[in-house]
Amino acid sequence: MSGNQSSSDGTPGWLSDYQPIEVDVSTLERFAKALQDEVDLNLKPHMAGIFDGLDPATSPFGHKRDFLELQDAWYTYGTRKAQTMNVVQHFADATTQLAEAARILAANYRTSDRLAATRLSDVQGALSQAEHPEGSA
Repeated sequence: MSGNQSSSDGTPGWLSDYQPIEVDVSTLERFAKALQDEVDLNLKPHMAGIFDGLDPATSPFGHKRDFLELQDAWYTYGTRKAQTMNVVQHFADATTQLAEAARILAANYRTSDRLAATRLSDVQGALSQAEHPEGSA
């Protein structure tokens, strides 16, 4: 099978060689806490420093009206700086959502009977619930 052809069970061709991921649910709570601690204790306290550490683009790229190349460099630098901060913020948000999904799954599947009945849709539901918690827009 090659390309995007589906197998007899409907699995897309590009997923035909996937390997299942086995997770010990008893470690999910610790995993969730480790992820959240990474964001809260190691990333967020330094996020402002990341941004502040980037040059404000005032001295090396002074805004000169008739120097188009310098204006372009100034604009590009400012744009990339903003994009960098967006990526860092999205990383923090996504890591927090993954931690919340792990907490949800750990809470829902504490027993082996519940774990045996777990389906991909349950994991997807936990990820969706973590992304859009009740009461948020």
